[in-house]
Amino acid sequence: NAPPPQGTGDPNAGVPSGPDKAFADALGGGRVVLGYALTFDASATASSGCVLHPVGLALVEAREESGSPFFRASGAICNLPSLARAAGASGFLNAAPDADGILRRVPLLIELDGRVYPALTRIREVSLEIASAVASVAWDSGLTDRRRPADIRAFIASRMYQPMYPSYVADAA
Repeated sequence: NAPPPQGTGDPNAGVPSGPDKAFADALGGGRVVLGYALTFDASATASSGCVLHPVGLALVEAREESGSPFFRASGAICNLPSLARAAGASGFLNAAPDADGILRRVPLLIELDGRVYPALTRIREVSLEIASAVASVAWDSGLTDRRRPADIRAFIASRMYQPMYPSYVADAA
């Protein structure tokens, strides 16, 4: 059970009109994932007005371990709240090169305000893992009368949206 999107409690905040409303309606009708950037400024305050989609995680740690296993962000550069609420998911776009300018690592998960958010590049894999875990609990608890597939993960993966886009670039001759 993933937590709900984090965002403002004001239901009228960022209510779109005109073209923004039409765009938000289009986002809500499809399989859309929006990106955002997380910030790491030590003096910044958290972006409580952002609508972000955290990952529902349960961490198991040894008692002697302390601290978070994740990079910790201090805030976010957000989408318009009405568009972010309409999207089905979101993920961060952060990558930080080393001092020499070479990109050697990209975080897969980042923590902000005690919640964990996925990288946009990993949103499909994270969604598959969460859906597989939820489906397993549903079958194990007898919450569905559908026949249990031999491989739940493969079953769900076969039904996931596949982002296949036609190429409009001419092949180089």
